[in-house]
Amino acid sequence: MKLAREEAMIKVEGLAEDAAEERILDSLLPPARTSTEFKGEVATEKQETDSTRQIFRKKLREGDLDDKDIELEVVSSHIGVEIMAPPGMEEMTSQLQGMFQSMAGDKKKMKKMKVKDSLKVLREEEAAKLINDDEIKN
Repeated sequence: MKLAREEAMIKVEGLAEDAAEERILDSLLPPARTSTEFKGEVATEKQETDSTRQIFRKKLREGDLDDKDIELEVVSSHIGVEIMAPPGMEEMTSQLQGMFQSMAGDKKKMKKMKVKDSLKVLREEEAAKLINDDEIKN
């Protein structure tokens, strides 16, 4: 089961990386203003925002923003519940662990960290969102 989960994480690695970058860029760049009077101004503003976003994306990928502090909403880590079971009962054990984790819920909290550290945390969080545990078990 653990090996299958690791393989699934590798498959969604690229998508998770992109989603993590987007969340970091959302934190770094304020949202575009949409309350303008003319449609031409809105289009120009969107183009400027997109080009600024691309510049920041390039800086992020090159590591120029690694030491910058940002504040993000991240899922707080669950307290791990380890259940010892006799051989052949791994399925039941994983179901019980999943039940205990779902009872705890996904609590989100604001956390301040460096961009370099947040990229790793968000990559894992986004990969976990993309993986379907039911498909791994089957």
